[in-house]
Amino acid sequence: MELIEKAKVINKNHYAEYMEKLGMTNEAWRIFNIANLLQFIWGCEACFISINMTRLGEHNGISIEQISLSICLLYTMMGFGSIIVGFMTKRIGRILTLQLTTILYIIFTFICSILPSPLNFYHVLFFRCLGNISIGVFNIVILNLLSEFLPIKNRSFILMVNSGFYNFGNFFLIILNNLIFQGGDSTKKTLFHSSDWRLVNTFTTIPGVISILILFVYARESPLFLLNKNKEVEAFHIIDEMSKSKNIILTEDDKEKIKNSIQEKKNYNLHSNFRELFYKEYRYLTIGSLVICSICYLNMVGISYLVPKSIDALGTRTYNISYNIQLLIYGFLQLPNGFIGGYMTESDLFGRKGTITVSAILCGAFYFIIYLWPKFLCFYAGEVMLFNSIAFGGAFIYVTEVFPTNLRDQAQSFIQFFSFLIGSWSPFLIDYLPDYFFSYLFLGITNIICAGIAHILPIETKKRALDEDF
Repeated sequence: MELIEKAKVINKNHYAEYMEKLGMTNEAWRIFNIANLLQFIWGCEACFISINMTRLGEHNGISIEQISLSICLLYTMMGFGSIIVGFMTKRIGRILTLQLTTILYIIFTFICSILPSPLNFYHVLFFRCLGNISIGVFNIVILNLLSEFLPIKNRSFILMVNSGFYNFGNFFLIILNNLIFQGGDSTKKTLFHSSDWRLVNTFTTIPGVISILILFVYARESPLFLLNKNKEVEAFHIIDEMSKSKNIILTEDDKEKIKNSIQEKKNYNLHSNFRELFYKEYRYLTIGSLVICSICYLNMVGISYLVPKSIDALGTRTYNISYNIQLLIYGFLQLPNGFIGGYMTESDLFGRKGTITVSAILCGAFYFIIYLWPKFLCFYAGEVMLFNSIAFGGAFIYVTEVFPTNLRDQAQSFIQFFSFLIGSWSPFLIDYLPDYFFSYLFLGITNIICAGIAHILPIETKKRALDEDF
């Protein structure tokens, strides 16, 4: 009998039912706040790579090709971090993994601020690569941890709002550059001051410091994760504390039902490893999710790298608006993605699959408009980033929900690694296409492909409990 057929004997997920009864607990809100800070860090880093690292390279006399390859390397290191998630969480758990990688991120980023003058591009690149490995790890771990604390009715909306903090990080870095860089134009290497660059870099460590304090004081391991690791005493202690905060009594009968449903699930799961992602039950889900996430990340990296360069190439031909104001417009227009995406994923009209499909189509449409009428670049590029973020957030929510707990870290790790690996080459590809505006046409076509694949995914995960049967 196939694994999927055997699993059909399990009728209820009592853990999901109990979490639904608890609703949003204090533990869920704490993990949500940590997740927001870590997403904010990722957004800051993406914008820092595109603008500040490019600027440092130009100041050091590095060629365009070397700068774009260096940016590819920085994003690739995030992918490398994602592939070791399963290895780390299996051995030291999720909370300790988060604590360790956040500390390492803070250390390596801060080292970039205290390197001796003059700032050397390759010295900075080395330490930022090490810091980006940490980003690749904690991005996956915090998403899975948060999803396991959330009730079904709140899960998608909260996860989408959390993904929106990536865009707030982008916008924050743009504002920070405007406020700190002397001369008011952060693109001109003639205005480069290493003290300004170091100050911006130091500010990006602040969210990490706050998150590590919350992690050490308040963060708790996911009970679902602990139950799957046979740590029942610790798991039920956390569930009991969550229940007391809601004035609900965790009975022995509740414990037995939760324990039995988890055990039944484990009995029908194979030992979790990457090969299982390509077994019959998961093969099409894995391949489809991998292609969608790769296209979304290719676009996320591409648009982050492309917009500052194409705005600079256009000069003041866009309504006579200065470079910095255009970047601010671009950053501001992408901010509502978390709330719009949250509404779409929870809507019966869209669901998870529909959200990815519609967002990718709209993203492609705005790309084509930019290609035809580049004068409106900063406005339409903001909408591109808005809908790309919704599609990307929806894709990772889908992956989080569709794979069982024993495979969730491995699935996220595998898919994020290869999507980061593919998307990382976006800057290098953009620099070798005929011109910047042809790149918008190319990225638009990739979004239409993404929409088609999302539409034919075999399972909709809206209102679906984690570990629910196919």
